[in-house]
Amino acid sequence: MQAANRKQAKSRRDKGGRPVNSYLAARWPGRALGLVMILASLVLSGCPAMETAMEQEKAEARRQAEYATAVPVEDRGRTYWVIMHTLEPLAGGGGTVHALYFFAAHPGTYATHTNAYDQSIGLWLFPPPAGSPRQYLALDDRLYEPPEVETHDSRLVSIRLRPCEPTALMILEGITLNPNTKADIVQITQRNNLVLLTWKTKDLPNLVKTAPTAELQDWQIKLEAALLRLDLNIKKVKDAQDEAARYLPRPGQDNQAPTQVSQTQVEQAHLFSQRKAIVMACLEMVKKALAQKR
Repeated sequence: MQAANRKQAKSRRDKGGRPVNSYLAARWPGRALGLVMILASLVLSGCPAMETAMEQEKAEARRQAEYATAVPVEDRGRTYWVIMHTLEPLAGGGGTVHALYFFAAHPGTYATHTNAYDQSIGLWLFPPPAGSPRQYLALDDRLYEPPEVETHDSRLVSIRLRPCEPTALMILEGITLNPNTKADIVQITQRNNLVLLTWKTKDLPNLVKTAPTAELQDWQIKLEAALLRLDLNIKKVKDAQDEAARYLPRPGQDNQAPTQVSQTQVEQAHLFSQRKAIVMACLEMVKKALAQKR
């Protein structure tokens, strides 16, 4: 008898003529509907576990929305898209740090700090750590002053880029770029060399003729300090190349292989060597002017 009932239930069809494949729905349609209603009432009545899961989902949605809000900013025919991420407070109570990620196109949604950085073309952290040197934002082949940022309730509202045209003195004293920059460092370094060469040719000859002795002495100090910094930067790249060339992996060796020097670092070191020659020529002009004043 039971076998006959099962066979009859399986052969039933619904009002639309479709076969009813569920034995439970065929034999106890009212009970199946009641079970669904009971489960729904448990959810709506405030099951603690379900409420916790829903709250977590809402919190995650709010967190994701932070990345989905991209703010456009334009500069001389280029449009960048910027999203802001709030980092964890610094150790020692240094306060909250915000990260601005710059994109060449609308970024969409990025779930984590790492994913956002991987896809971005630039990163800016603010506010800067106390006592740190002044930093400049580099995007593509352009330099900018620290951007002006407006926020509200931990969200990015607007941002304004301020183009920076480096002076000879800025280049001599060294320009600190935003950390982990992805800009065209070679192009920026090459253009700065041209700025310094132009200053040496057009402005420095008049300066050494008219400047008093004390000012010339100040310029001598600045030029010699610039040479020391250039020597150090060139030496770092050369030492890293030598270390990588000497490294020979051995079975069971625990020490990590040295970091390979990138092509960008090599090209920048060559440009620093060119800048060193320009600075040496400037220093010679200043020393000659000082000698004539004695």
